[in-house]
Amino acid sequence: FAPDLLEKITVEQVMDKNEWVLNLNQTIEETSTLIKNKNLKNHYFVVADEEGAYAGILNTSLLLAKENGADKLLKELISEQNISITQFSSLRKAIEIMAEENTDVLPVISDDEKTIVGILSYKNIIASYKLDINDQKKFHSSISLKRQGLKLLVRGQKIKKFMSKDKG
Repeated sequence: FAPDLLEKITVEQVMDKNEWVLNLNQTIEETSTLIKNKNLKNHYFVVADEEGAYAGILNTSLLLAKENGADKLLKELISEQNISITQFSSLRKAIEIMAEENTDVLPVISDDEKTIVGILSYKNIIASYKLDINDQKKFHSSISLKRQGLKLLVRGQKIKKFMSKDKG
C-alpha cells in the first residue's frame, strides 16, 4: 500500500506565492486593469490589507458586475470569510476546508497567522497529482528494467551451467 498523496504533500509545496493577492483599498478599475495586464483567469482572488493580513475573498463575477462603479473599493465587495490554512498543513486538510466552505481558493497564512504567504487553488492540488503520476511511471519503469536485467542474469547463469555440463 502506498501512503495517501494528500497526507504526504504540504500546502507550501504546491501553493502559489502571493501571486493573486489584491489590496483591500484598490478600486475596481485598478483591479480590472491589473487582471487584464497580468492575464489572470482566476475565479477568486484573495484580498489583504496594507500589512498583508488576510481580509477576505473576492469573486471575479462580483468584481465585473455592471452595477459596481469603477471607483468602488474592493473592501466593499469582498466576502469576509474567515477561512485560511497554514503553509505546513497537509493537502488533505486543505481539500476538507475547501469542500466544507465551497471555495476554489484558500489563502495560505504564515505560522503566526498574521500574513498571507501564498494562495492554494484546486489547480495546485490537481498539479500535485499530475507530478505524482509522473513519478509513479518513472518508478515503475525503473523497477521493470531492473527486473528484466535480473531475469537475463539468471538465464545467463543457467545457460553457463548447462554449457559446462555438456563439456564435462
